[in-house]
Amino acid sequence: MAAGGKQGENEVVAENDRLRNQVGRLTVGIGRLTDENSELIVEIVELRAAVDSFARKIASLEKRLGKNSENSSLPPSSDLFGPKKDKPENANRAARRALGRKPGKQPDAEGKHLAHVDDPDEVRPHTPPALHTRNGRTGTGQVNGYRPCPAE
Repeated sequence: MAAGGKQGENEVVAENDRLRNQVGRLTVGIGRLTDENSELIVEIVELRAAVDSFARKIASLEKRLGKNSENSSLPPSSDLFGPKKDKPENANRAARRALGRKPGKQPDAEGKHLAHVDDPDEVRPHTPPALHTRNGRTGTGQVNGYRPCPAE
């Protein structure tokens, strides 16, 4: 029985050594995983900060995108986005465009204007009404520091 007891003791020692080796490997693995876990926690904190920053930026841009000349004091020229209202084209403009003409006087059209003449038929002088004094009567005195121009 002594031989059997010695053999059982050797098996227990071998099993004990095997388990100690396994515990050593697992301890090294746990240390590596703990370090990796710490790095991942730092990365998660950084990513959450970036997500919060992007969320604030998106909210700001959506707020700006929601403003246009109709619901704020912005001028219509600042309306970059959003649906454009399709207005029906003016019939005159559509006809001009179909003929290939631009707005305004056409090159072949006769011009109409009031020409200057050297010998007019009638001359009408336009003079300002008489100046009024403080008491409301017509006079020739100074008003606000100005004297009336002499009549010709």
